[in-house]
Amino acid sequence: MTWREIYRYSINPEIFLDSKNINSLVTSVFPYPNGTVDSLETTITHLKDWRDQQSLLYQKLVQEANGSGSIEALIKTLLIQSVPMASALGCWLQGISAPGIFEDKFLLKQMAIFADDVGVDRLGSSRFDEFKLLLNRYGLSKYAASPYEISTFQSIQDQMFNLPAILFAMSRRSDLFAPDICAIDLIFRTVGILPCWSELQYLGIRLLDWDRLNLGLSINSVDAIDPLTVAQEIVSHYKLHGEQVVHHIECSAVWIANALKLWNGSLLQECHNSIDPQQAMAKLIQKRAREASVYHQDFKLQGCSLSAWMKKAIKDPKSLEKVLSHSNLIKPGNSKESVLVNSLVRFGGPMFRVFNNDELSIIRRWIDWLPNANRSKDLQMVVDHSLPISHTMCKMIECGGIDTKIGNIPKNIRDAYFMLQGRALTPQMRKFAISYIEQWLVGFRHSLDKYNRSLPKIWTPDGLKSWLLNQHDKHGNNFEQNKNDAMPTREAIIDSTLQLAPLTLIDGAWLQGFTDLHLASSKIGFLLFKTYWDELGNGKIVLNHPKIYRDMLRDMGIELAPTGTREFAYDTRFSNDSFWLPVYWLCLGKLPVTFMPEILGMNLAMELSGVGDGYRLAHSFLKHYAFSTQFVDLHNTIDNVITGHSSWAVEAINCYMIKILELTDKEKYDKEWQRIRIGFESLLPLPKKRIRWFSYRSILAKINKNIKNNNDDLCHHAFISKEIA
Repeated sequence: MTWREIYRYSINPEIFLDSKNINSLVTSVFPYPNGTVDSLETTITHLKDWRDQQSLLYQKLVQEANGSGSIEALIKTLLIQSVPMASALGCWLQGISAPGIFEDKFLLKQMAIFADDVGVDRLGSSRFDEFKLLLNRYGLSKYAASPYEISTFQSIQDQMFNLPAILFAMSRRSDLFAPDICAIDLIFRTVGILPCWSELQYLGIRLLDWDRLNLGLSINSVDAIDPLTVAQEIVSHYKLHGEQVVHHIECSAVWIANALKLWNGSLLQECHNSIDPQQAMAKLIQKRAREASVYHQDFKLQGCSLSAWMKKAIKDPKSLEKVLSHSNLIKPGNSKESVLVNSLVRFGGPMFRVFNNDELSIIRRWIDWLPNANRSKDLQMVVDHSLPISHTMCKMIECGGIDTKIGNIPKNIRDAYFMLQGRALTPQMRKFAISYIEQWLVGFRHSLDKYNRSLPKIWTPDGLKSWLLNQHDKHGNNFEQNKNDAMPTREAIIDSTLQLAPLTLIDGAWLQGFTDLHLASSKIGFLLFKTYWDELGNGKIVLNHPKIYRDMLRDMGIELAPTGTREFAYDTRFSNDSFWLPVYWLCLGKLPVTFMPEILGMNLAMELSGVGDGYRLAHSFLKHYAFSTQFVDLHNTIDNVITGHSSWAVEAINCYMIKILELTDKEKYDKEWQRIRIGFESLLPLPKKRIRWFSYRSILAKINKNIKNNNDDLCHHAFISKEIA
């Protein structure tokens, strides 16, 4: 079992991880503290001292590499080995938002610094995006890749994935690890820029915003966010929950500080190896030994075939290194006259193109260094071993096994609304969510072209924008035709506003899955996260849409329980019908990858739904009875078709379809466009004749049928134990 595999699992935004296995990961890296630990203040003080000491070590390493002509090798090693950590910057905050706590002001503050990590104001400005520029600057564009691709690069040592894997894993269960996440955030914001990167900024590397690699600094020019101050405020808020929480945060701070030190120690060792000619050569021999052992049976070194030496070098590269140093293939101290890196590797030679340029540089540097071998320290070879991880977890991942009974299936529609308020989606709830969505969509698949408001049958790069403007014109005409209609009664307005509360108080819930760090910073997901962040008020409680809606309800004399409570879901003032569409939203929000096309379509339908007519009519009704119009006025402006949410929705669809068109055949392209069209239609109210058919009983029947037929079709493989969440 390897850490890269766990990293690969944990980057999946739809995965379910239980607390038992996450805790197992934590203790696999460093024992979690028991009993008395340092205060948070003491841990922070020691951390700052460590950061400064490590920065000096890297500074000396750079100076040594400059002196020995190995600076390029050092920088490339440092950057390649730290890619997994760069990909995780800020990831621990990606799962903190949830529909039930959309109005929490402390959540909004945490989300504000996460939005800054993502670079919500500008595509391609996440912290990892900035690191990718650094990779490109040194010709390492191969590594400026997606997290999944990163996990496949064998040149990255396995231990470099351990802490990033845990950070991703813990982020998937923010409901259980909120205090730990607060401690993690404070530690990383305090460190700022990791010591391994801090020295690089003084090497004259231009066209790079080094502040983007400093987690303690922000690029948000509008709100002047101070990430470190916010992290401190959040920790102070959690400390108010009692001594037990304070101790938990202190323990977590000690753990993450030690885990970071261990990760940095592994990186530092790799960097030392890269500039030590002996270590670099030994690692190169070991890397190529298995492949080379197939050849060279006839070439003898000290009476033994080179093939046999290569087989031995898979575990013991230094023996072959010593033999080579005394062979006629090289001239110690003179690589220019050494056969191994000249005639043998030139065009026409038996080893032409066997080594790349970086590998040839390692061999040449080793040859030139050999006269100094006796004066060099014989460093211990670092072998890439996986750390011990729980047997249960290993078995789960390797066998693709999953306990499909984890979690519960909601008993009724109100129960579903309540149970879907969090972020984690157990296997049982996943089955429910998929079946619910499929049941919801099936009718719209059969009646796709019956409505005048349907998306065009064929997508073109320019056609959707024109369609959007035409729809806006229709909305405007609709308003002019209906603005003089009879005024609804005051009671009707109040009841309508109340019945919409389960829907509107989770405004944006269909997009919650796009808070995933790498979805949020992707070309498609960037626009969806930006919309989601707008719905929550961009970190400002005064602009928070659910909060504004609650204020309007209070204006009408209605006080409701917090959205995430069972009391809210079972409030008898709501009709059952008020929960059907909200539950659909909540299910979609948990499955951003599985139902991305449907989400894209539904998102456009939602953002366009009231612009130009519905919101203007609602404004006149509310104003007539002296109720606040802020909610509808706000949406009519921010959802506009030129620079607002509906325009962003079209842009996201265009990005998705262009990607599909570039990568797939026409059949796949047509299928994806149909899914988007169905998603657009799915916002429509259920036809009356379908309401009787679309019953909770039918949903449960569908789930049971799917469970009986094929469990695996409805759940991702994950490493999980028997936890009822």
